[in-house]
Amino acid sequence: MAFVELTKEENPKLAVQVNNSLKYQDKDGNLKDRQKVTALIDIVKEAGQVASMGKGAVSLSLNTESGYKNYFVNKNDKEDIVLVPTDKNLQNDKDNFIYFNKKVDINNPDKHFYSMSKSGNSEQIVESIKINTTDKSAYLGARVTLSNKDLLQDMIKFEQDSGEKAVATIGKNSLNIETTSELQAKREAKSQEQNQSKEIPVEIQDKNGNVVEKTSTPKRHGGIVENTLEEAQANIRAMRGKEAPEKKQFKPKAKSQDKGQDIER
Repeated sequence: MAFVELTKEENPKLAVQVNNSLKYQDKDGNLKDRQKVTALIDIVKEAGQVASMGKGAVSLSLNTESGYKNYFVNKNDKEDIVLVPTDKNLQNDKDNFIYFNKKVDINNPDKHFYSMSKSGNSEQIVESIKINTTDKSAYLGARVTLSNKDLLQDMIKFEQDSGEKAVATIGKNSLNIETTSELQAKREAKSQEQNQSKEIPVEIQDKNGNVVEKTSTPKRHGGIVENTLEEAQANIRAMRGKEAPEKKQFKPKAKSQDKGQDIER
C-alpha cells in the first residue's frame, strides 16, 4: 500500500509519499541522524513497491550539486531495484545506473532488506544529493512520482469538487481517493484502537500473598470501565474455577481521545 498526492505545480504530477527525513527517533524517543544512503534506500524501497503494483511508470528525481538527475525505478529478475537514467544518452553506460540489491535477513529468512551497490558512480551521486533543511528537520532532496493519466485527472477533479486536498491510497488490486482529513481521521481511529487493545499485567497470589502466576488481561474501553487489578485477579480465578468474581455495576466512561541498510554489491 502506498499514498499518492498531487504536487503543487501549475501542471501537477502524482507524488508518492516517502520518508526522506534525515532524522529519526530511536526506541527511547531520542532524535538521531540518518545517513544519506540509509534515507535513499528507504525511498527507493517505497518506489520499488509502487513500481510492482503495475499502476504506471515510477520515477525518482534527485536534486544534486550538479543538477537534477532523473531515473526510472525498475526491478530485475532477482527483484533487485535498478535506477535507470531517463536520459537515453546515459543508458548505454552502466556506470550511470544505481543498483539496490535484495538480501535475505539471515536472522529471519522470511524477511529481506536492500543494500546499495558501490558500482559505477553510485556513491558519488549519493554524496552529491542536496539536503533541504527546516527548523525542525533535514530532508534528502529526492522525489518519487507515478505516471498515471487517469489517476491524475481523477484526483484533480476530486480536489476541484471537494475543495480539499486529496490523497490516493493504492495497492496492487486497490485504489481509493479521499481527502487528507478523512485519511488522518482513519489513522487516528486505528491508533486509538491499538492503544485500547493493549493488555494489563496481572499477578495471581495465594492466601499468603505470594505470587503464584503472572498473566495479563485485555484492557477495555468504549463504555466499559477498565478493571482494577483486584477485579482482574478475581475474574481470572473465577475462570479457573477457584471462586466467583464479585459482580459490579459499572458506569460508562467517555471514550479516550488520546491520539495516539548497508552498502555492498
